Amino acid sequence: MRTKLLSRSPLVVALISASIIISPAVVAPASAAPVVVSQVAKNGTKGYLLVDGKPFTMSGVQSFGEWQTFGNDSMSPIPTNQNTRILSQDWLENTFEKTAAAGFSTIQIELAWNQIEPTTPGVYDWTLIDKYVAWAKKYNLKMDFVWWGANGCGGGVLPNSAHGFMTSIPVYLQNQSKYWGNGGNGEEVFPYLPIVGNAHYADANYLFASERTAVTAMFNHLADYDTTHQTILFQVYNEPNLTNTWGSQTALWLSLIDQLGAAVKNSNYIVATRVNFAGSRLPNGSIGALANIDFAGPDYYSWNVTDIAKAVVDTATKSDIAYIPETFSNNSYLTSIAATALVNGGFVDFWQLNNGWAGRNYSFFGHPSEGYPSYTTWTLGTMPTLPEGVSRMNSFNTGVNKMTQLVAQALPADMRGFNIGTNVPSTSYNGSATLNNTTVTFSTPDGSIGLALYDAVSNSHYLVSDTRTSATYNLGSSTATASMGSFDAAGTWVSQGSRSVASTGNIQINPGELIKVSAPSGTNLALNHPASATSSYSGQAASNAVDGNIATQWTAGTGTFPQSLTVDLGGVRALATVKQRFAETDSSTYKYRVEGSTDNSTWTTLVDMTAAGVLTNSAVTASVSGSYRYVKLTVTAIDHGHWANSKEFEVLG
Repeated sequence: MRTKLLSRSPLVVALISASIIISPAVVAPASAAPVVVSQVAKNGTKGYLLVDGKPFTMSGVQSFGEWQTFGNDSMSPIPTNQNTRILSQDWLENTFEKTAAAGFSTIQIELAWNQIEPTTPGVYDWTLIDKYVAWAKKYNLKMDFVWWGANGCGGGVLPNSAHGFMTSIPVYLQNQSKYWGNGGNGEEVFPYLPIVGNAHYADANYLFASERTAVTAMFNHLADYDTTHQTILFQVYNEPNLTNTWGSQTALWLSLIDQLGAAVKNSNYIVATRVNFAGSRLPNGSIGALANIDFAGPDYYSWNVTDIAKAVVDTATKSDIAYIPETFSNNSYLTSIAATALVNGGFVDFWQLNNGWAGRNYSFFGHPSEGYPSYTTWTLGTMPTLPEGVSRMNSFNTGVNKMTQLVAQALPADMRGFNIGTNVPSTSYNGSATLNNTTVTFSTPDGSIGLALYDAVSNSHYLVSDTRTSATYNLGSSTATASMGSFDAAGTWVSQGSRSVASTGNIQINPGELIKVSAPSGTNLALNHPASATSSYSGQAASNAVDGNIATQWTAGTGTFPQSLTVDLGGVRALATVKQRFAETDSSTYKYRVEGSTDNSTWTTLVDMTAAGVLTNSAVTASVSGSYRYVKLTVTAIDHGHWANSKEFEVLG
């Protein structure tokens, strides 16, 4: 799928008052100037979300929204309409409070069409939307609206049906003979499609056009009301491939999906749009040509970490962001699923928050069949009994959120997971992995998992865990310093104090912490990193110049000049010194230059000895400055007939 980086610049606005102002029902014209709140960006092949121009790690759980205040599937009889509430609308603040308590950055909210346009064409009621915005601000959450309109799990829900408490369609569009065919399961009714020549063509056109108008109106209202940009994503339909006409009318459905995405993009409050599909994999070519849908993902329900990893990798080949929108949510080891998605370059959300519409495997806060209280007993300010998975997720998410900008962009090569290789983490675990030429060891006595991230710019490792007590990292006895802290909104590290490093290198990590481990100054950034050359003599490859062994060397494959050796540092790094060791000991004059580049294309000269030259009977050290990913040594001449060479080329940070 094409990356659609929006051309308008994001607008960063000041925080509005904490008071909650509820809008009455109104026909609302747009008044705000367009603002781009979120969009897709790329770091190499990895896609991620930008929110107000800053990388953002998607991590959330889905709420059943207002429907859970009208009833649930456990009631007997199941309510067939929305005539009576079992909970007040204001009770929904609990879903924000509990989502924040689990450390999530985002709450997905199932939003039905009739919740913003109840009865009359073009007459909207923003009461619920405005409450959502206010609660999201209060609990520091971003919102991802999951739209239930003409196609939610295949269609719409009408009153007086098996699950009529989930009615999703405005009153003026509930005439089944005009707009809806029969449903397949007693819940959704399938919409008639705007197919030219079809008897329902005009009615279907009106249905889908009305939906687009309502969505644009909602986002225009958000432009006026959601000035702190709590709303960051919009899911266009929910598992639309479950509709009865998907197979025969795939192209038309994709067009309708794209048109609904355009309703967001043509509003004054522009966010990234996405669509989810039922199944373990995205259909090939499902959204690649859609101009107004930014990314997609499969709703893959699995406890198997290996299968989740495969799904993330597969989704990355078909979507600009590798994203699993839904998976199981009731398990003690959900952090293994979350970490697995991250280290494979993706993101995952969990379904559902509670037992509002969920069996045992789908209720994040536990299910009554397990002895956990029903959501209907929740009260503000009081946490229900927390399942182990919630406590672990809070610890893990809290640490990850402290470096959300780093995690969002990080490539799989720059992250490692620990104790996530099996579906159930080992209770007693001690394991190691190499990350940027550093051996990182994680150990735990309580079944914790760990995640380590390397940042090339700061030349530091960042460590988190889902531990509920404490766990231990070790990056070697030569580790220089460790501190605990977080990054502020500007991306600047804010230390909250040092963390002691034992003589053995052990570093303790506690629940919710982010630990920064800084490499000793003068670290050789080039050591064992990929190296290439314009030519190489047999047995004297470019890699010999960065292997830390002065008994080996790179030698050019010919005596002609210039000859170059280029080292990829693996990321943009701040440079301090370059050191070059030559093979000759006969005081030959060696002329060369050293250059740096961020893209391996445009080069900046760091050292220029092409005129004066240096004698080759000693190592040559030069101070440099700037941040680069690629460093190139170019030999322009050596006298006495010697060929270009390097016994060791060091780049120090």
